[in-house]
Amino acid sequence: MNDATTRTDRPDPDAAARLGLWVLLAVITVLFLQFIQAYAVRSGSADWLRLPEPALLRWNTLALLLASVALQSAAMRPHGTIPLWFGGLFGCAFLVGQLLAWQQLRSLGFGVAGNPASSFFYLLTGMHGAHVLGGLLAWGLLMVRVRVRARHGADIAPGARLCARYWHFLLLVWLLLYGVLFLIPPATLQVICGGS
Repeated sequence: MNDATTRTDRPDPDAAARLGLWVLLAVITVLFLQFIQAYAVRSGSADWLRLPEPALLRWNTLALLLASVALQSAAMRPHGTIPLWFGGLFGCAFLVGQLLAWQQLRSLGFGVAGNPASSFFYLLTGMHGAHVLGGLLAWGLLMVRVRVRARHGADIAPGARLCARYWHFLLLVWLLLYGVLFLIPPATLQVICGGS
């Protein structure tokens, strides 16, 4: 009975990391919602010229979805390093694809300062890309820990679960941004965001 009490009294070593992740996700959510609110307000201006959708963004969305799926697969396996590698590979593919989409838009004359819609596109996708880069940094640190722990047969699932949650969040943010930038008409977005 004393052993059972000792086991349940032991603090969860991953609890602080989970809490930190949820706080980070909350802060990032507020940041992007504020940017989307500003986008909605500004989209009602006379100088607003909506951007054409680069077809490459659909492939980038698929890459981010595959990264999320791969990391979830790794999180479900105690020693699943192969899905971890694929998660990072697809995350890198997403970033490279985003840079290529930027290049496509610039070649069509939609540079950063071309019009307010262009500026917001680069701002929103750049901020998202910075968070993907942060996710890749966390993924890289996890891969270092995996390499060390693999020698001892340690379970990598707790770290992979945190990484997967972050990538699921990045996927949701990207889908929201994609919808705001290319699918939802500006007038509808203004109504959703409380504008006139």
